[in-house]
Amino acid sequence: MKTTLVLLALSYLAVAAPQGDGLTVKPGACECPLVYCVQAEPMRCECQRNAALECIEKNNGNPRCPQPPTCEASPTRPTPSDPPGVTPIPLPEPIPDSCGGRGGPTCPDKFECVQKPGSPCGPESDCPGVCVRKRQYCGGLLGIQCDEGELCINDPWGPECGMGCDVPGICVSGSSKMCGGFAGFKCAGPEQVCVDDPRDDCDPKNGGFDCGGLCVG
Repeated sequence: MKTTLVLLALSYLAVAAPQGDGLTVKPGACECPLVYCVQAEPMRCECQRNAALECIEKNNGNPRCPQPPTCEASPTRPTPSDPPGVTPIPLPEPIPDSCGGRGGPTCPDKFECVQKPGSPCGPESDCPGVCVRKRQYCGGLLGIQCDEGELCINDPWGPECGMGCDVPGICVSGSSKMCGGFAGFKCAGPEQVCVDDPRDDCDPKNGGFDCGGLCVG
C-alpha cells in the first residue's frame, strides 16, 4: 500500500513539473535577422550572400547557420569601340606660347618656329620664338587642294598676277583673324600681312573700298 502511494506521488510531481514556455532557444541554434533581397540578379545573390556571412559572424561561426550561396561573377560591360570602318578623328595638337630656345617646346605639324616680333634674336640663336603656320602651297599647274576648312589665296609674297598666271597660291585658315575693312583692323605682328578675303565681292584691285582681309603670316 505504501509503495502504491509513493508511486502516485511521484507521478503527480512529474505531471505538475513545468514543461517550458516554448520560447527558449535550443542550445546551438542559429539566430539570424530576416533580410529581404529584392534586387535583380546578380545583386540579389550578393545580398543573400552578405546576409548569410553577417549571420555566421554574429553567431560565432555556428555551423547550423545557413551557408552563403555561390554567386556568379557579374558580367563585364563591353568596352565601347568605334563602329567598323570609322576612323576616330585625332584632336589637334596644342600650339605652345613660345618655341625653340634652350629646351623650349617644338611647334606642331604644319607650323614652324620663327623669331618673335621685337625680339633681338631668334630660335637659331637660342632665343625663344613663336609658332607660325608653314606656307602650304595650292593651285598652280598641279591644282593642289587645301585641307578642309582652308582657302587657297594668291601668295602675297609671290608675283602680283598670282594664280591668274598659274603661280601657286597659299592655303590659309578660313577662321584666320580679320583685318582691314572700315575699322582698319591690324594683324598681330609684323610677320603677318593683310590680304584680300576672296570669299566676299569686294576686290580692292577692281574699285573695292575698305575691303575686309585676312591676316597671313
